Amino acid sequence: MKKSRKIHPHLLHKVTIDPLFGGLPYQGRELAFKLGLSGVQNKQFTDIFMGLSRLFLEKDLSLLEVNPLVLTKQGNLICLDAKISVDDNALFRHKDLLALQDLNSK
Repeated sequence: MKKSRKIHPHLLHKVTIDPLFGGLPYQGRELAFKLGLSGVQNKQFTDIFMGLSRLFLEKDLSLLEVNPLVLTKQGNLICLDAKISVDDNALFRHKDLLALQDLNSK
């Protein structure tokens, strides 16, 4: 990411998400447009953006990283892998996430 930022800064895009409202559809569409997506892919990206935004806020995440987000031969967008970090101070609210905790990484 740091290397990409230096070499291709025009390819990195950022939106600010208000924690009271979450991600808004227009923000997803705006990012999709900046990425050169249109039609079905724009809708798919917006749906992915909205879902990730909701997940980030509902599960008290401090990090949510999708890498890679790919375009299939059929023209669909798919998140192939993701990494999350939950705010340790919020774990008591998310017992379901405690079961997924990687104890080897601590």
